[in-house]
Amino acid sequence: MPGYQRRGIGSRLARTGITMLQGASCPFVVVLGHAEYYPRFGFIPASTHGLLSQWEGAP
Repeated sequence: MPGYQRRGIGSRLARTGITMLQGASCPFVVVLGHAEYYPRFGFIPASTHGLLSQWEGAP
């Protein structure tokens, strides 16, 4: 929701989720989201690894 943007909430949620998955020995994480937002957390395009989205309109 726009009223909650730019407060760091999404960044904290993403970092906490990533940390939890690393602690659970998750070998990889895939997100469907804004291509300019998620690289700050270390995400790269899935197509780099030959993965393609099954959803129409998603890169």
